[in-house]
Amino acid sequence: MNVFEPGQTKYSIEVMQAYVDGKTIQGCNPDVTWGDVEFPTWDWSTFNYRVKPEPLTCWVTVLNGSLASTVHMTEEKANNCVHPERNHEWTVRKVVIE
Repeated sequence: MNVFEPGQTKYSIEVMQAYVDGKTIQGCNPDVTWGDVEFPTWDWSTFNYRVKPEPLTCWVTVLNGSLASTVHMTEEKANNCVHPERNHEWTVRKVVIE
């Protein structure tokens, strides 16, 4: 996206405002993965910037300790999905994706 397009300008403002608000900013150039930037230079023509995504937390139901069955967004939903008649074979595990 061109730096001077209105959509890019709005996005840039949102990222810079998040930095002012104390959020962690990440940057990358096209050949590198995202990394935290302590003091961004805001060189939008060379680098891409974003607010560091929050980790995603979910829960999975696991059969016999190894085979994940279903991913759930809440622990309650995962617990409700465990088969009561075979409860000793099923467990619920928390998963955090960075």
